Amino acid sequence: MSPETHVARHTLTRLRAGELTATEETAVSTHLGACAPCAAKLAELEDDAVRFEVRIPYARFEAGVHAKRAQKAPGRKLAWLVPALSLAAAAVLAVVVLPRSEGPGNRIKGGADVTLAIASASGTQRTAQSTGPEELARGDRVRIGYTAGNLRFVLAVSVDTGGEVTALYPEEGESLRVAGGPGPHFLPDSLEFTGRGAEAVVVVLSERPLAVERVVAAAREAHRQAGGDVTRLPRLAVEGEQFRRILVKP
Repeated sequence: MSPETHVARHTLTRLRAGELTATEETAVSTHLGACAPCAAKLAELEDDAVRFEVRIPYARFEAGVHAKRAQKAPGRKLAWLVPALSLAAAAVLAVVVLPRSEGPGNRIKGGADVTLAIASASGTQRTAQSTGPEELARGDRVRIGYTAGNLRFVLAVSVDTGGEVTALYPEEGESLRVAGGPGPHFLPDSLEFTGRGAEAVVVVLSERPLAVERVVAAAREAHRQAGGDVTRLPRLAVEGEQFRRILVKP
């Protein structure tokens, strides 16, 4: 790795999350020592982490996660608030259960599930609706979490009404191996969705890694099939369990 190649943002977030192998971490650290732009990108991630750490103590957030999981009951609509968490522990915000995407063959394998975390600019938190689009306020930050069950790889993309598809995690390459343990686990970055209108977030948990480019292409095709209406986005034509959430930007 040379200073000219630069380090991808998702690699820097994996570095912060402790997800790199010892060899990868050594290579990235060496590159950072010689590349000012990449060092600046890492510093930006660290600053973002500090801002969220000031808002939310992780221990209280984690307690809220377990409380919510214990409160689940058939036929009961859940609504709960948690204080917030620290970015030293991955800057997770508040947890929201996502509705499972529907479509032929879309079964839930081995307890796989996806959660969403949302916090406002002031630090207050809320749960998103589980039955329809969730309206975001300006400055809201979103965190994606997952419980992998028996599945081994995770990938997340978003698609807006204009058909722009963004690879959220990872940004390139292939879907990444899930974290160990029962979960939920949260992806490293907190996200602010800019622009206006609806945007669909799709998380794919799979048995084998999927190419990011392939999933992005599948999301574009799904957008075309839906006639640009992301609230009617069909299942992406890729393997794995898929979970979808609709966000409405201010």
